[in-house]
Amino acid sequence: MAAVYKVGKKWRADWIDSKGIRHRRRFKTKSDADDFLMKIGPELKDGTWVAPKEIPAFGTIADDWLRDRVETSKTPGSGYRPSTLLQWQSHVGHLKFSFENRRADTINPTAFGQAMAQWCLPKN
Repeated sequence: MAAVYKVGKKWRADWIDSKGIRHRRRFKTKSDADDFLMKIGPELKDGTWVAPKEIPAFGTIADDWLRDRVETSKTPGSGYRPSTLLQWQSHVGHLKFSFENRRADTINPTAFGQAMAQWCLPKN
C-alpha cells in the first residue's frame, strides 16, 4: 500500500514495507512524492526495500563477506587459495580503515576519492 496526500503546504508519501512497518516522507511537491514512490515501488513489490535506519555499516558487510569466503574455503576441493584470502583480507582492511562505521549506501565515488587521498598522505 502506498499513497500520496497533502499535509499543510507539503506532500507526504506514505507506504508500508514487507515487514508491515509504516513509513512516511514529506516532499515539497506532489510530483516529487509520486516520483519517489515510483522509484521504490519495484523494491516494495519484491520485498527488497530496506529502511535507511536498517542499512548496515560497511564493516559489517565486509566482515560477513570475508567470513563466507573463508567458510567456503574450508571444504576440501572448493573455495579459494590461502594467498587469495590473505589478499582480500588486506584489501578489506584498507577499506574498513576508512569506511568501517559508514552506512553502506553512503559510500560513493566521492567518498572513495577522499579515502584514497587520506591513504596517500605521508605518515608522520
